[in-house]
Amino acid sequence: MKTVHINTKTDRDGHLRLDMPLAHSVMDISVIVVMDDNSSPKNKYNCSDLVGKLKWQGDAVKEQRSLREEWK
Repeated sequence: MKTVHINTKTDRDGHLRLDMPLAHSVMDISVIVVMDDNSSPKNKYNCSDLVGKLKWQGDAVKEQRSLREEWK
């Protein structure tokens, strides 16, 4: 078994082309591809419409304690 590390780019269609010369002209091989995609997704969801501030009236700690009492 041999490990080969190659940094390459995909083409404009998003296809990966792998061209590697091998020692033998005809042989059966097994290839494992591990992709490390560190780039951010192109269609990342914009959550800005969900961002806001809660206008709380009352004692937040008291309300939290009452909710915890309900769990008991």
